[in-house]
Amino acid sequence: MKYALAAFALLSVSAAQAQNTEYQKMLETMQSSTQGRVLVFAPSVFDINLANMIRQTYLDSVRRTSVKIVSIQYYNYLAKSTILSLAMVNVPVYEVQTPPADGIVIVDNLGWKGRNLGKIQNPNMQRMTPQEINAVLGWFKNVTANNRRITQYEALNRLKQVLK
Repeated sequence: MKYALAAFALLSVSAAQAQNTEYQKMLETMQSSTQGRVLVFAPSVFDINLANMIRQTYLDSVRRTSVKIVSIQYYNYLAKSTILSLAMVNVPVYEVQTPPADGIVIVDNLGWKGRNLGKIQNPNMQRMTPQEINAVLGWFKNVTANNRRITQYEALNRLKQVLK
């Protein structure tokens, strides 16, 4: 019985690590993006590693990668959200009024989705199919065309409100 429990625990740990490796692959792909497109949908970003990778990708003047973030306004007023600090460095951030769903990251022509993307570090992620990616690209195009981008001034004013 002990051996069966130990084997089950080992399989559970290896399955969780395999899912987390998708998260690491996503960050590595974002870091080495060559075609110049990173799109992120997350209700908000509390994950410091993801926020830093987005910031570094946006500020990399050699690769000139286009980065866009779509988030939900309510969550950006929470104290640990990094969305407003990303908007402060001029990362294009668009806010939508939609129910929270899976977080999505598209880097070049690869996509990942995960329920806890942006909420926790090392969330479980899954690869997206080309059909899912195409559907999300259409959604991103509509959202970024029909919603206003958060300005640096607006982000600064909101940060002051959040930090009171």
